Amino acid sequence: MVLGKEENGVYFLVMRFSLFIALFIGEWQRLTNINIVGSDKSLSPTISANNLVYIGVTGVIAVLAAIFLPSIFAGFIPPQYILFAVAVGLCLILRDSFQSLLLVNNHMVRYGITFVLWGSLFLILDSIFL
Repeated sequence: MVLGKEENGVYFLVMRFSLFIALFIGEWQRLTNINIVGSDKSLSPTISANNLVYIGVTGVIAVLAAIFLPSIFAGFIPPQYILFAVAVGLCLILRDSFQSLLLVNNHMVRYGITFVLWGSLFLILDSIFL
């Protein structure tokens, strides 16, 4: 409602690109967490550590690619927003992977709270960046 037609289009591209990153790079990890920890709950701390390492390594690679190879992303998003889209995509991967662990371990209250926290964070950041 506040953004013009062009800015709304850029917002849509950044949001969709972030979701694409989370889907392409992180969805397999979420499903693997559910399959592995579902059969052996004692692996949950190891999988949590692996999630953090994966996000760290993937984050470094994605940020370096966004900085040094902006022409790869140029057809999708304006260059000044590439790092934001990559960062949001990585945060979505982190959220999904830890939510899958909460779900498998039957921590339903914590699992529900994550939706409230992420929704609140989205609304706060959305109003700041508007």
